[in-house]
Order: sequence, then C-alpha cells, then structure tokens
Amino acid sequence: MSTIAVSPSTTTAPNFSSSSSSLKTNPLVLRPSQVSLLGSSRACRSARKSWCKAAKKDEKNQYEPQNADHKSNKLDRRNMLLGLGGLYGAATTLGGLTPSSLADPAVLDLKAAVKCERALKDDTTPRGMKCCPPDFKESEVINFDPRNYWSPGLRVRPAAHKVSPQYAAKFREAVRRMKLLPEDDPRSFAQQAKIHCAYCNGAYHIAGTTDNDHRLQVHGSWLFLPFHRAYLFFFERILGSLVNDPSFAIPYWNWDHPDGMYMPSIYTQDGLSNPLYDDYRDEKHFKSLIDLGYGGDEIKKEDNTKIPEENQIFYNLWHMHVHVARPKEAELFMGGRYAAKDKYSINSPGTIERVPHTPVHIWVGDPEREYSEDMGSFYSAGRDPLFYAHHANVDRTWTIWKGLDGGRKEFDEADFLNNFFIFYDEKKKPVKIYVKDVLDEKILGYKYETSDTPWLDPLHPVVDHKPLPIPPAVPLKFPLPLGISGFQTKVPRPENRVKDSEEILEIKVQQKASKKYIKFDVYLFDEHNHKTPDGKTKSAISYVGSCTELPHQPHEGHKTEEIPTKTLLMPISEVIKNVGAENDDYVTVAFQNITGELDSIDILGIKIRYL
Repeated sequence: MSTIAVSPSTTTAPNFSSSSSSLKTNPLVLRPSQVSLLGSSRACRSARKSWCKAAKKDEKNQYEPQNADHKSNKLDRRNMLLGLGGLYGAATTLGGLTPSSLADPAVLDLKAAVKCERALKDDTTPRGMKCCPPDFKESEVINFDPRNYWSPGLRVRPAAHKVSPQYAAKFREAVRRMKLLPEDDPRSFAQQAKIHCAYCNGAYHIAGTTDNDHRLQVHGSWLFLPFHRAYLFFFERILGSLVNDPSFAIPYWNWDHPDGMYMPSIYTQDGLSNPLYDDYRDEKHFKSLIDLGYGGDEIKKEDNTKIPEENQIFYNLWHMHVHVARPKEAELFMGGRYAAKDKYSINSPGTIERVPHTPVHIWVGDPEREYSEDMGSFYSAGRDPLFYAHHANVDRTWTIWKGLDGGRKEFDEADFLNNFFIFYDEKKKPVKIYVKDVLDEKILGYKYETSDTPWLDPLHPVVDHKPLPIPPAVPLKFPLPLGISGFQTKVPRPENRVKDSEEILEIKVQQKASKKYIKFDVYLFDEHNHKTPDGKTKSAISYVGSCTELPHQPHEGHKTEEIPTKTLLMPISEVIKNVGAENDDYVTVAFQNITGELDSIDILGIKIRYL
C-alpha cells in the first residue's frame, strides 16, 4: 500500500527536564535502569540533560516514597504526577508502594481479564458483539512509559470542520487500513470498538472482589476522563503507524464553537465508500445544527416549531458555560470518587459527562435502532468513527477546564492516581497505563489546534426564549416519582452561610434500566418562583443542570433487581445570584422530565449544601 506524504510537525516537545535542585530532593527520581529506557546516551544529551544527569547520581535501583499520607489516602503530587514540575515518574512508581500506602482503587482483575466475560446479557444484539478484546497473559503486560512512544514535536489534533483535503485523505486511509486488519488483530477497528464496550459494560471483574456485580465501569465517576484520554492515545498511535506517520493526530469535533456545531462533513460525505461513514446514525441530523442539551424527539412533542438557529447557538454556548465554566471543583466537573468497595461506578457522573457528552451521543445515534446504536449506546459507540472525534473534544474540554481561574485542581487521592487500564499499542503489545500517566496530554505527545471558546466570555441569558411549563408543586417527602410532568418543591438552604463558598444542589436518583435515553432538567428559582409575563417560568438563568443516561444493557450476571442510586452534584451559587435569591432561606427546585419515561425515575433526596 502506498504511503501518503505528510509534513513533519514543527511544534516543540514537552520538557522532561527539571532543575537539579528539585531532582536531588525528589525520592522518585529515575534510577540508572530507567535512564537506559531512553535507548542511548545520545538521547540523554538531547532535551533531557539535567534529567539524566541527576538520575545517574543515585545508584540504588529502588523507589523510596517519603511523602505518602496514609491517613488521608493522598500522595504528594509534587513527587508523583507526571509532567508537573517537569519530571515524569516511571509508570510503576505507585505499583511499587507498599500495600499500606495504597487504598483501594477500582482496577480490573488481570487474572480475570485473561478470561474476559461477556459484557452483554443478550447475545442477539443488532451487531452481535460480545465486547471481549483479544485475551492476554498477565506476564505479557508492559508498563506504560511515554519515552517508548515519543516522536519529535507534538502531534496537533485539528478541528474536524477545518481539515485540509490532504489531511482528510490520510485520515480516511488510516481508518480504511484499520478496518481491513483481521478482526482478531488487537489493532483492528472492530477490536478497538470492543475495548470501549468491555470497559463500559462490565466485562472485567474488579480486583479483590468476588461479587459478580463488582465489574469495572469507566462511566459515571472520576475514571471517565482519564480512561477515554488513554483510549484515544492508543487509537491515534495505531492509526499513525498504519500510514507510517508518527506525527499523525486524530481530529476533534469542535461542537463548542458555532462554526463546528454541525456533523463534520468528512464523516458524512460519500456514504459507505467513506471509511469514516457509519450507517447507524440519525440521518436527519447530517446537516442540522447540533443541540448540546438534546433530549430526543420527545422534546418537540408540544409543538413542531424549530428553534431559530441563533437561539440554538446560544443554548449550546450556555450549556458549555453551565457544565464546564461553572463547576470549579474536580468532583463536580470530572465525576465522583470510585473505589473497589463501591459496587457501581455510575453513581456520580460529572457535569461534562452529563452534558454535553451524553446528549451528543444520542443526537448522533440512530433512533430507529433498539438501543439507538451506534453512538447512542455504550456497547456500540466505538463502532462509529465519529465517536473518537467527539471524545477528542471532550478531552480538549478537560484541558481547557484545568486552565481556568489560574489552574483548577484535579483529584490527588491514590484511588484515582493508582487506577490503571490495559490497551494494545501499535506493536500489538498489551500496555498497563495508570491514571497518573495521562494527566498531562503533552507528556502523551499531543496538543489541540487552537479554537475560540465563546462560552467563556460573559453571557447574558435570554430569559424568555424557551420558557419552562410550570410543573405541579409537591412537598419535600421522598421518594418523589419524576412522572411525566415533573414537579417543583421548596428546598431549604444551609442555615450558616459560608462566604465565597460554592453552594451545591445534591440530588439522589434511582432509575431502572431502560432501553430508552433518559434525561431530565433541573431549574432553581427564588422561593416566590420567577415567572415571565405570560405566566411561564424563566429558563436559561434558572437552569442548574441535567441528568442523562444512554440506553444501557446490564452485563451478564448483573442482578437487575438491585437498582443502583446515582448522586448528582450541581453548583448553584451563580444561579442563586441570577434569580435574586441570595437572601432567601428557601429556593424552589423544579424538575422537568424531557424523555417522557413514566415510571423509570425516583428522586430519593434533594438538599443544598456546601461542597
């Protein structure tokens, strides 16, 4: 097969070096055995002189962590996190710690992973996929080290709607070659899709657990963003190797910018002759402006009038503001904590996962299919090439979020940093990669093409574009069935106010498994309930957030009678100010059922607290 020419990247590589003084005091400096991984002394003389020099000063081939905080289950980020402070700690750093210094991360059981179990209860799924990538032996697994995957310069991921014809041709060719690989090849497109299916449908047991319901699930918690970043990294590496271009980078779907709020044409043109095309999509959306808060066709049940395009653009930008700019804490944006003791991981999805991530999935998926395949269901989403561009923009959004307000903090618990996943690389080798390995995308060798972020600018919500019908008022007594009409109820605010601290709306939700997309929206008003002149409630300034859930099949052996609860955390200080409720002791919280499920959702608790 011919190779398509490409110009080498001219961007600079991330700096692995650090000042000698910081390396002298760092107990996790690399030893001579790790320095040899650079391949030669010549590599040491390149961009990493001080790093190599300092490493050679310590001849002991062992790690001596001195900053573990056993009581708080935290590790000193200065000595642990790759990329921060200019030092990359070897991938096995945490793995070498004594058990007492670690907590209980929800990692896959490597022995059980060798015998990957069916992730779907029903063998008759439309695509007949059992979600098991090729088996591997635990002894074959290698630890991730970025130096084994490094090439000059940073790979630059472009916005999909702006790519050149030359790039589009190379991208098509790379995916075409991936699809032509034998299906049992771990680099094949089919196997790449199975990886997502396996991690998202409970194919792997959690290490140290015996209950069949203790299966690893990377959605609904702090694992969501790191898993998908690592997943895209190896997918991208495989594509680059197939066209002999180590500088190749996958595109991102720039749906947070008005110019990118359409399905990129490189994925829709030329039908099935295009390897980027997927016939399990909603064709009526091929040339439609995306709705980042999409609620399915049911949202139009009251009337069939189309929202003016300028209004839809505003709502899309407002969703980005609400779900990315507004949540300042990691637990709000990234998702809740998840350890091996937790039976289910889908218990506290972050704002970015709830919206716009999930609505985009369902907007792309085919509503005529039972589970809205491909993009509209966990098990099949990876079979659509557009999935990878969608998640690239989710990943880009994570990077943007971290840079806001002078730098927002991520989690530093060992349960988070010491979690790991297994992927196959471009050489067909199974690689163990830790969460701590993916916290800085530049260490992984890529960055994103710059694009404006208009949703970060001050927005002035229009209060009467999309008024909310007033739902019935109910007392604050649980459980509260959501019902077709939703409801509103008065909720007390904390008695002791903490100045400059974020107030959080905490909602406990219990929902049954459903073959349909689930979505409800949450609004907040002052205790007297703001209304527009026509008697309807204001929406944009009162919008707090949404609960979303893709159609989902439980894994094999899952006890469907055990219905997990979900905790939704939504920042509301900005909303309280917007609606003029700063001095109110109570606020009105309203729930709007978007998807129309009558009996699938119960609200088990509503309270306002400080994070």
